[in-house]
Amino acid sequence: MRRLCLANRIIIVLSHVGEHMMAATRRLVRNILDARLTRSLIESEPAWMIFRKLPPSTKHGLRMLLQRAFQTPSEASFIPIQGELWEGPLLSVIVPCRNHGQYICDAIGSIEAQTFKGFEVIVVDDGSTDDETLRVFDELRHSGFTVLKLDGVGLAEARNHGILAAKGKYICCLDADDMLEPTYFEKCLRLLESNPGITFVYSHLKTFGDTHEVRLAEPFNLRTLLYHNYINATAIFRRDAWQVVGGFDPLMEGYEDWEFWIRLGKSGRRGELIPEILFNYRRHGHSLLDRSRKKHKDLVARIRRNNAELYSHPERIEEISRSYRNYVVSNPLLNLNAQSAYRKEKK
Repeated sequence: MRRLCLANRIIIVLSHVGEHMMAATRRLVRNILDARLTRSLIESEPAWMIFRKLPPSTKHGLRMLLQRAFQTPSEASFIPIQGELWEGPLLSVIVPCRNHGQYICDAIGSIEAQTFKGFEVIVVDDGSTDDETLRVFDELRHSGFTVLKLDGVGLAEARNHGILAAKGKYICCLDADDMLEPTYFEKCLRLLESNPGITFVYSHLKTFGDTHEVRLAEPFNLRTLLYHNYINATAIFRRDAWQVVGGFDPLMEGYEDWEFWIRLGKSGRRGELIPEILFNYRRHGHSLLDRSRKKHKDLVARIRRNNAELYSHPERIEEISRSYRNYVVSNPLLNLNAQSAYRKEKK
């Protein structure tokens, strides 16, 4: 539909072309749009001979429309800004854990194996009673990790407490039984640092443990997100956005991440998909997701109450989409490069 509208607008621009050239120019435009050629190919001979014969005003109009035809929303209308140096860890990784001592070392190991090293790890003990888990917490403390102790407040509130103690510009919440691919932090942070118009970044995932399957996420679309959660809980997001929307809803005893992504979307913020499998979701026994599905109806009802205006006024979604802005940072690697120095100082 978008390409059809662009083709129609191009034809309107070309209405100023002489009738003797109209048929040939129409064919050129159709071939350009159908083949999705780049401008460098478009400008090759002999097709571009037609362009050279156009009046200056028509040339300009055609050039602008063709540029739009080959831009994606994430490439169009960038606003230049200057990056700022972040003091301290760029990323805070929050690891809530309740009696998952047998798995948490795998999760921590996948964090330590990241190609990007400018992070801090905050483990949140949410009322664990298992002796093995408590022993692992002691080992983590002795190794220099921050371990917060709570009294079984639930996953949403455990994440919130961890984020309150965080120093990072960005947050990643990794459940204690899951794992990450080594380039996850680096790839997410490159996107976030390059374009402040993006609030959170996520990827495809694969399961391991009891099942082995690939689950493909979808490109961010707020309307789709209202009815289907395709964003995994370990998406990396901006800490200031978490603060603005009030954090995770502690009354969501399941689907807390889904509700959080919707609330971010309602506030005018958007996500970006990395089309790679960078997150590993462990399936074992009766998981929290399984328990959430048993309360699906009640949980969805609360999501709808928290975000009622989006469900009752779908035109609001179009308004939000039109408000999206993209930025290009003049020095996008400033903080990514500086973080190596942060890790050396910490040691």
